[in-house]
Amino acid sequence: MSKTEPRQLRCDTLIRNALLIDGSGSEAFPADVALAAGRIAAIGAPGELDAWHAEVVINAAGNVLSPGFIDVHTHDDTNVIRMPEMFPKLSQGVTTVVVGNCGISAAPVGAGQRIFLPLVCQLRSGYRSGAASGQCGGTGWSHGLAQQSYGSP
Repeated sequence: MSKTEPRQLRCDTLIRNALLIDGSGSEAFPADVALAAGRIAAIGAPGELDAWHAEVVINAAGNVLSPGFIDVHTHDDTNVIRMPEMFPKLSQGVTTVVVGNCGISAAPVGAGQRIFLPLVCQLRSGYRSGAASGQCGGTGWSHGLAQQSYGSP
């Protein structure tokens, strides 16, 4: 590239003409946003990012772009283990969930640890003899869930 050629900036996704709520408490404002490697690379007024090039360009005119929502009261404790992508939450704009509500939690669980579910089974379906052996009557849950997710201890 010669010194007279304009520098081309690259990103993965360029969102143009969004009404941006930045999470600071300020009023929403029109903006273009460049995303690279899953992070915000640049924010500018519409047209200020015209030097940026992306594989994916989204015209967000008439749409709001905002930080993800936090769901502070969920019962997703086992869902985050079974479906770590949490697509049902993401599709609603939820990017963070708080688990361990109401005294029920599958955490703390680390790699190689076993999930102990009989208490959850008792609360969900009543105590059944299967709960003591690792099968949760009527729920479809078992200790094998931990072995699938984290391997045998």
